Amino acid sequence: MIRESMMKSFPENDYARSNGYVPKPYKSSNPTHMQLVRDILDELGISSLKGMPGAYYKPDIDAWTFTGCSGLAMPVYNVEGQIKRLRIRMDYMGIKKCRMKNGFPSFKENGEDIYLDMSGPFLIKDGAKERIKLESFSGKVRPFQSFYADTALKEKGIIKNTYMYGCESKNHCSIYCNSGNNMELCIITEGEKKGQYSNFKLNVPVISLPGVNSYMLLFEKDGSGRCLLDYMAGKGVRIFAVAFDADRDTNAAVMAYYNALLDRLVENGYAAAGTEWSMELGKGLDDLLAKGGFPQFIML
Repeated sequence: MIRESMMKSFPENDYARSNGYVPKPYKSSNPTHMQLVRDILDELGISSLKGMPGAYYKPDIDAWTFTGCSGLAMPVYNVEGQIKRLRIRMDYMGIKKCRMKNGFPSFKENGEDIYLDMSGPFLIKDGAKERIKLESFSGKVRPFQSFYADTALKEKGIIKNTYMYGCESKNHCSIYCNSGNNMELCIITEGEKKGQYSNFKLNVPVISLPGVNSYMLLFEKDGSGRCLLDYMAGKGVRIFAVAFDADRDTNAAVMAYYNALLDRLVENGYAAAGTEWSMELGKGLDDLLAKGGFPQFIML
């Protein structure tokens, strides 16, 4: 699945690499951001990456490079199966100067040891992990973009990108669909990794939302007056099943968005179904499928 998905590891930024911010024994074999850019420019026979989110020009070195945190680079696909954007599932490495401690990369923050894993920062108290939130680590998955508004000008009502020739990349849905899929049922879930794996295991098309609160992206109409769901219906989809995480029974926000999406589907004339499974079998649809489970579908 990984080979076919075109997911790739995305290297730590060049500044972090050159200044030794990556803790031992981690050693990246990936090219640097600048080398990635040079390879792309050479292969395409062009001299600029204007218009590509994530790329920007550094006048002090007279060269193009990429921004972005290190992590897992995941393609975002449109209805035609073309890659339209990238999103990075951050590994939280290379942002802070880390060292290895108790088997985890860690750094000091206000005198405390902050540890990192793929789920984010945590403390170790009484031998157990205690999850914490740090503003600089907010958001496990981020759009691959080269945009950050100048804060001083923003306060004056002026939006200016601090990245020269950089581009913003708003959130988009991703469609995972292969030629051999059963097109009658389409699952709607949250997160590219979850969408990719669910498509691989269930052999049905899967739409992944960038977040459960962004479900209205499904209903945005283009210039032809059609939305993403209309295009999927045109490919043969008859039922749209919503498969948000099983913790919605204890997470009021997730439950509210789950119900709101189901209501909106019905209001717009689409055949809709909910999904259920035991939290003991996994929080997300991908966790459930990885353990050999299968969701229960409830038609509305």
